[in-house]
Amino acid sequence: MFKSMLLAAAAATIQEPGCIAFNVAQNPTSPGHVVIFEVYQNKAAIDAHSASDHFKKFMAATKDMVADQIVQPLNPVEIHSKAH
Repeated sequence: MFKSMLLAAAAATIQEPGCIAFNVAQNPTSPGHVVIFEVYQNKAAIDAHSASDHFKKFMAATKDMVADQIVQPLNPVEIHSKAH
């Protein structure tokens, strides 16, 4: 259930004008350990994301499913990716 909600949130988030990337990775030996790597154009884009209905809905729906959440703001230096 968490994974499907996360993927729906990712699909909505990547449509936001200020979202550059939204990546989800799962530990193969510990499937409950998920890393989300998000990149936004600027602080205003992060604030808009945090205020979005889909973000608030996801956070409320999954609050009892998340044991630990570490948010580490970083400044992007260079981003490489290719379609999967």
